[in-house]
Amino acid sequence: SYTYEVTYKKNTDSNWATKQAYSTNKTVAVKPGAAVKYTVKVRVKDSDGTIVGKNFTVTVEPKALANTSTIDKTSINLGDKVTVTAAASGGSGSYTYEVTYKKNTDSNWATKQSYSTNKTVAVKPGAAVKYTIKVRVKDSSGTIVGKNFTVNVTKALTNDSQISASSIKLGEKVTVMAAASGGSGSYTYEVTYKKTTDTNWATKQAYSTNSTIAVKPGAAVKYTIKVRVKDSNGTVVGKNFTVNVTNELTASVKASSTNIAAGSSVKITGSASGGSGDYTYQISYLKIGTSKWVTAKAYNTTTNKTFTLSESGTYSVKLNVKDADGTVAAAYVQINVS
Repeated sequence: SYTYEVTYKKNTDSNWATKQAYSTNKTVAVKPGAAVKYTVKVRVKDSDGTIVGKNFTVTVEPKALANTSTIDKTSINLGDKVTVTAAASGGSGSYTYEVTYKKNTDSNWATKQSYSTNKTVAVKPGAAVKYTIKVRVKDSSGTIVGKNFTVNVTKALTNDSQISASSIKLGEKVTVMAAASGGSGSYTYEVTYKKTTDTNWATKQAYSTNSTIAVKPGAAVKYTIKVRVKDSNGTVVGKNFTVNVTNELTASVKASSTNIAAGSSVKITGSASGGSGDYTYQISYLKIGTSKWVTAKAYNTTTNKTFTLSESGTYSVKLNVKDADGTVAAAYVQINVS
């Protein structure tokens, strides 16, 4: 009967590795560990101890070149970068890497990196569209394997909302015009508001596609209106507006006397409330029966003016008050001159 021994070695080596010592087993698997030439020796021994050997040469080809490159993101906002990590396995010798990219709708490729040993490449797309990034790996034998990646580039969600006015009178409304750009898909809008000194918000509109919302503050104080925009990915961007709410501007006027003698002086004093900001005052008078108003005091911050009425008759004295928004309110007092 026969027994079989199997040994093998790299052709460049002198030492043999034993895969199977003498055994009646006839089927033996040998798995070389490197892409070189090997010699497999099979020895047959009969029951008399006679041995006959036979050698086989096996050429082990390199493992096929594989492109194992990766990218760090498949979806980015416009202005961000995608990092390509080039990598390979198999093939022959060392590797070089080329990186190109294009819009999916284009036919021409832009080269980010020509063949180089550099493995890390940053690509910054220039438009909010889909891009294809191609990584080519070349080994020292000139074999090339390419790999494509798709990157969705979107513009970052922006809250473009506006309001109709930043200063209103109590009882008026502010119109919110909710708007957005960028992001993904369709938008919904939430509007809340509060007195600036409060911590709790009142909801005027929960998330909705309605983009025009009227807010009517209930007190003459400063309010904050918050508009939140949400895209179809659930991304939310908020935007705050400050609205100054004031009472309606009112004016009042009084005279030091409503009955004076011709040639005497009268002091007119004005005051104001409501409106917005600081006030300026103007005083003028009209003799009843004439059509010409005479300016006794031009607009300034002083609240009173003393002047002389030299002719007898009845006079209408008018006080104009102007607030910081340019709103004007008037008050009148009648003076009898004898």
